[in-house]
Amino acid sequence: MKLIQSKIFCVALLGALTITACKSATDAGNSAQSGGGSTAKSSVAADADPKTVLINSMKSLQTVDSWVADIDNSSEGLSMGNAKMQVKYAAPDNFQIETETAGNKMQIISVGKDTFMQTGGKWQKAPDSVNMGQMMGSWREMFSDEKMAAFKNIESAGTETINGKELSVYTYEIDQQAAMPDEVKKQMTEEMLAKMAQVKSENRAKIWIDREKNLPARMEMTMKMSQPQQMTQKMAVNYRYDEAVKIEAPNLQ
Repeated sequence: MKLIQSKIFCVALLGALTITACKSATDAGNSAQSGGGSTAKSSVAADADPKTVLINSMKSLQTVDSWVADIDNSSEGLSMGNAKMQVKYAAPDNFQIETETAGNKMQIISVGKDTFMQTGGKWQKAPDSVNMGQMMGSWREMFSDEKMAAFKNIESAGTETINGKELSVYTYEIDQQAAMPDEVKKQMTEEMLAKMAQVKSENRAKIWIDREKNLPARMEMTMKMSQPQQMTQKMAVNYRYDEAVKIEAPNLQ
């Protein structure tokens, strides 16, 4: 049951975090470590159009060796309720995911093609058919023209200062189903896909971009669903790039 829940949560996460991408690489190691403090290649011109700024900030994440995303999720009309999640990434395709929902905690580590879950304080290896690394790493698919077309009505909303840093703010709408990576859809059952096709929702997002680093600093997303049931889901993501991240397979003993 926990394995199924984790897959569903990751699907939901990917559906909402379609502004994130990972550094591509040809080989996946058994562990990865980054010293933190990585920055993107260059800043974006102040007069660049909103769509260019948004897309460039997404693509800049490919140049970052590691990042940490702190996520708060709240919902009305959904049994999952409120949830907190932290996702850590270390190149090339290693992830550590910690979630807490209604007092229940879950931790997942994905190193290369291997996925591990912590249940009852003990770690166990997931079946080979469950490849969270491949699923989470599919964010890079967002750079295709087909997926980028899911971002619409991108507009500048001025600047805001967070933690003493002036950030450029943009708003946009997103077609979640069109934006969802194909690899994620492969992990979903036919029943889940059928239910998703019936969903009618309005998805609006707001993103704060550090123009000097050319990287997203914060993202907020609101999804209002009218069918098959009324539901409002809000997600806030704060990104950090200055933390050393080391992810390796846990001890199964």
